[in-house]
Amino acid sequence: MRNFAKSFPHPYADDGSEKFINHIKTQDKVVYWAIALKSAPDEMIGSIELRPHAEKGQRAFWLARAHHNNGYVTEAATAVNDYWFDVMGRDTLHMENALGNIASRRIKEKTGAVFLGTRVSEHVDPALGQSEEWLLKKEDWHRFRAQQRSAQKPA
Repeated sequence: MRNFAKSFPHPYADDGSEKFINHIKTQDKVVYWAIALKSAPDEMIGSIELRPHAEKGQRAFWLARAHHNNGYVTEAATAVNDYWFDVMGRDTLHMENALGNIASRRIKEKTGAVFLGTRVSEHVDPALGQSEEWLLKKEDWHRFRAQQRSAQKPA
């Protein structure tokens, strides 16, 4: 939670999840997906979103702490990036994360995004006063996917 934008409700209320789900049902300019385990498809462990109508287009995600470091967000981000570039036909995708959020940074790095710099921003944790900005171009994404597919082919 400390890495979330200051606008995110904190502390998260007991009915926060229900309110969040009801809120996203009303959004027509944001595309949301639930992240769930294949073994428990009805249990939401996180979410990933695209904001195609944002000035630069944006992708954001969260994942329950119990499920960190298992590759779930990388898997979800891969599918969402494919959707962004190949279905929606977009050329660039902008992303950001709180400065110091190494896990979020790593997902961007390993999927071909380029670090642009930092900007002043506010987060739930007031000690986090900056965000990293990232850019992923369609050609870089397609290069990454080609390398990924090539590495997955049996020898």
